[in-house]
Amino acid sequence: MVKAVPAVLNKRGFEVPAEVRERVVACADPAVLEVWFDRAFEVSKASDIFAD
Repeated sequence: MVKAVPAVLNKRGFEVPAEVRERVVACADPAVLEVWFDRAFEVSKASDIFAD
C-alpha cells in the first residue's frame, strides 16, 4: 500500500511532493494507509489525502 498511494496520485497526473511521499512511507498503520489510498482517487491535490 505504501507504493500504491503515490502511484495512484502519479497516475492521476499529480506531482507528489517529497513531504507527502515521506509521510506515506513513514506510516506503519495499514488502516491509515488504506484511507489515504482511497482518498488518492478523489483529491484535487496530493497533500489532500491527509485531510480529516
